[in-house]
Amino acid sequence: MAVWVYLLLNATHAEYDGIFKGKRVTLRPGQLIVGRKSIATFLKINESKVQRILKSFKIEHQIEQQASNQNRLITILNWDMYQGNEQQNEQRVNNERTTSEQRVNTNKNDKNDKNDKKYKIIRSPIEIAIDDFKEFRKKIKKPMTD
Repeated sequence: MAVWVYLLLNATHAEYDGIFKGKRVTLRPGQLIVGRKSIATFLKINESKVQRILKSFKIEHQIEQQASNQNRLITILNWDMYQGNEQQNEQRVNNERTTSEQRVNTNKNDKNDKNDKKYKIIRSPIEIAIDDFKEFRKKIKKPMTD
C-alpha cells in the first residue's frame, strides 16, 4: 500500500517536461519517472519487493510502465478516478471545516467547558489519501495489496 500511495503522491498533476531514455518527454497527469531504488530507499523496503509490487500493479491494470536501464516511466491508469474533480475536493474540505467549526461552536456554548482548551485534530493529506484509497478499493471490490 505504501508503494501505491508513493506513486499517487509523486505522480505529476499537470503536464511536466522530464528526461526519459535520454530524450525529453512531456509527462501527462498521472505519470512519473522514478527508479525502484529511489522508491525502496524512500520507503525503507527491499528493491526486489518494490519490483514485485510494481509487477502486481501492472498485472492488476493499475499501472503501465516503460523501463530503461536507469529508471522507469510509470503511468497510473484511471488517474482521474483517483483524483476526483477539484470541485469535489474543495467541497470535502469545506464540509470538514464546517463540521469542525460546528463542533467548536457547540463546545463554546457549553458553560462547563468554557475555560477548557479546545484541540482540533488535523489529518495529514497522506492519511486522507490512504482513507480515500481504502474506500475506493471497497467500491471496486478488490482486495488491498502490500
